[in-house]
Amino acid sequence: LVFFLLGLPCITQGGNYMVELMNDWAAGFSLMLIGLVECIVIAWIYGTDAFFSDIEMMIGSRPNRWWWLCWKFLTPIVLFIILLFYLIGIKPAIYGGRLEFPESGQALGWLMTLTS
Repeated sequence: LVFFLLGLPCITQGGNYMVELMNDWAAGFSLMLIGLVECIVIAWIYGTDAFFSDIEMMIGSRPNRWWWLCWKFLTPIVLFIILLFYLIGIKPAIYGGRLEFPESGQALGWLMTLTS
């Protein structure tokens, strides 16, 4: 019932605008931020040695040092750079290549980003 009610604005006359806002704002920033936070928490807070021990318990062998390097340094740095370029290159959402959303639409887009 909840998802039905949340989907109702998408089938009204302005529904195309809502779908376009969701398409532009809902996934990119939040997924990058979640991935970066996960890498930092696993590698630096929980610890790669503890994580390696957990993996060894599950599959019977420890991952090699390449994974340690990726989880500790490479992936967080790459995700941070991608997130930085995403934030630098952010532009107002445009519908149909010519109609820019008003400030209220941009605010709704940021609200969707922060809640997803």
